[in-house]
Amino acid sequence: MVSRSLAKLLGLPLWDLDEYIVEKKSCSINDIFRSEGEPAFRALESSCLEELLQKDAFVLALGGGCPIAEKNRELLKENCFCIYLQASIDELCRRLSGDSSRPLLQGQELSTRLEKLLSERAGFYKEIANICIATDGLTAEEIASEIATIWKNLVL
Repeated sequence: MVSRSLAKLLGLPLWDLDEYIVEKKSCSINDIFRSEGEPAFRALESSCLEELLQKDAFVLALGGGCPIAEKNRELLKENCFCIYLQASIDELCRRLSGDSSRPLLQGQELSTRLEKLLSERAGFYKEIANICIATDGLTAEEIASEIATIWKNLVL
């Protein structure tokens, strides 16, 4: 995972928003979607994002739907250096094949669902992104190294 590698390279703590939600609710995201629905999950996601943004410097891994909410986009733009990790549909299919933990990727052919989600979300990702990095063919470590280099050049 890119965020874990990046946190290690930068010597910062890592917070994963989805993991934070799972820990807070003591159940999986799939279970939250099933029992409470996506709107309830999105409200919880926003609340947890606000909580995490109160912490000192850290690396934050977001779920792909987080930037959909305008409130979240504003919080991210005001409080974070955001990086859009761009990948082709083919690359995303390769990475996500067999992953049953993502409720919005269930029920249709993976590439079809990813194309739909990406077409709905790409504008939001670009809106909050300070930089975009093409990630096709790169390992998590290679991506994290590129981000760390960019970050260190900005900070120095």
